[in-house]
Amino acid sequence: DATAPREAFARWGLGAKDLQGELTWLQLSEMRERRTGTTHAAARAGSEARALILKHGPEWSRQVLTMASEPRFFRGFVEAVTLDAPTFLTRAAELYAMAPIRSINFVDAAADLEAIAGSPHVARLVALQFTNKSGVSALGDAGLRTLAASPHLSKLAILHLPSNKIGRPGIEALAASKGLPNLRYVSLGDNLVDSPVEEYAIDGMSGEINNNSIALPEFGRELEAKYGRLRWLHAPSESRFFPPDERDF
Repeated sequence: DATAPREAFARWGLGAKDLQGELTWLQLSEMRERRTGTTHAAARAGSEARALILKHGPEWSRQVLTMASEPRFFRGFVEAVTLDAPTFLTRAAELYAMAPIRSINFVDAAADLEAIAGSPHVARLVALQFTNKSGVSALGDAGLRTLAASPHLSKLAILHLPSNKIGRPGIEALAASKGLPNLRYVSLGDNLVDSPVEEYAIDGMSGEINNNSIALPEFGRELEAKYGRLRWLHAPSESRFFPPDERDF
C-alpha cells in the first residue's frame, strides 16, 4: 500500500529513462491530482499513462498473465487482476510475489466463496469483485452473508457485486457486518432489490454528479436507522471522483 517506495522507483526511473518508472510517476501524479480534485491535471496524466500501458503493458504484466487475466496498472504496477477461485486458493502467495496485487475480480466463484472468505490471503485486498459470468454462479444472499462475516476484510474499501441475485437479506448482512470498517463503495446493480446507495443526477454540461441532486433512498435510510451511519451508502457525495477506484484508497 505504501507510496514512498513507488516514488523512489519513479525518481530512479525518470533519471534512468526507464519507461515503467515514467508510468509510475504519471500514475502517482494522477492519484495526487484525483485526491485534490484537480480534474484536468488528473485526466492529462491518466491519458499519458494509458498510452504507455497500451504499448508496454503486455511486457510489464507478462509474469502475472501466466496465472491471471485482465491486469490493470495503478501507481506503476499491476494491482488488479481477474482470477479464478481455485488458482487464488492454491497460488495466492505466488501471485503476490509477482506483483503488488490489491484488487481481484473473481469469476463464477460462488461455489468457493466460503474458502475465499476464510482465506488470510484476502486480507491485503482493498477491492473485490464477484462476476457472475455464467449466469448460474450468483452469490445470492447466503453468499453475501458469508462474505460479510469474513474475519479478513478489514482493509476492503471497494466491493462490486453486480448481477448476483442479492436481495434485502444479503444487503442487511452487509450493513450489519463489523468486519468491514473501511468499506467506502459498493456497487449493487442488477440485483433483486434496488441499491440503497445514494441516488444522483449527472450534470449535462460537466458530466459530473450534480451535488444538489444527491439523495439517500428509503432503503438506505432504513439501513442507517437500524445499523448507524454507513459510509458506503454515501459514496456519491463523499467521493471526489465517482465511481472511486483503487487509486483513491
